[in-house]
Amino acid sequence: MHTLASLQNWLYLLMFTAIFAVNVVALVEALRYPAENYQAADKRTKRFWGLILGACTLVAFISVPITTGARVPALLSFGTLVGAGIFWFDVRPAIRAVDRRLRKRDDLW
Repeated sequence: MHTLASLQNWLYLLMFTAIFAVNVVALVEALRYPAENYQAADKRTKRFWGLILGACTLVAFISVPITTGARVPALLSFGTLVGAGIFWFDVRPAIRAVDRRLRKRDDLW
């Protein structure tokens, strides 16, 4: 029984670390693009998305258990995936579509 509990604890740690990583990558990706792309794509502002994804990253970081036995409300961490998901599947494709640097690179092919 102890082995099963240990395995569950490690899977819990792995899952919440992955959620944190998704949020970190989304935040870095959001900060990579110029503010003009957000306006051109009509997707709020770079500051707005930076704050949203920064808050999601902070909550995801707090939700990662310090020890494998720690339990933090999981719903908070899963909620951060909503913000990151909206960015990944709605905002990012729109701001990439208006990015001049990417269009020049695509024109070469």
